Amino acid sequence: MKIYPRNDFVLVEFLTPASKSAGGVLLPDSAKDKKLFKPAKVLALGAFVNAPREKDASIVDHKNNQLKVGSIVLVNSMASVGVDPQNDDIKMIRQDDVVANVE
Repeated sequence: MKIYPRNDFVLVEFLTPASKSAGGVLLPDSAKDKKLFKPAKVLALGAFVNAPREKDASIVDHKNNQLKVGSIVLVNSMASVGVDPQNDDIKMIRQDDVVANVE
């Protein structure tokens, strides 16, 4: 199935959290899903993503705020909607639900 976002929507794939901590302790599933912001990889962008807006055009035009396919971002996990019944990690979000770029 091919999915093409429209307007200011962004298609992302949530990155799988580590199953072990840095110290080697196995983490249960209940410990992995408690974060409000989750890292995700951008898969596709709608036509109006990164378009300047009148009220905050100077902020959107800044090069570090531009979204690109393949970049890693932090996403508000509560605002996502699943779009692929075969993969629960692929979600559709609005551009405003991206809270940070990760380098």
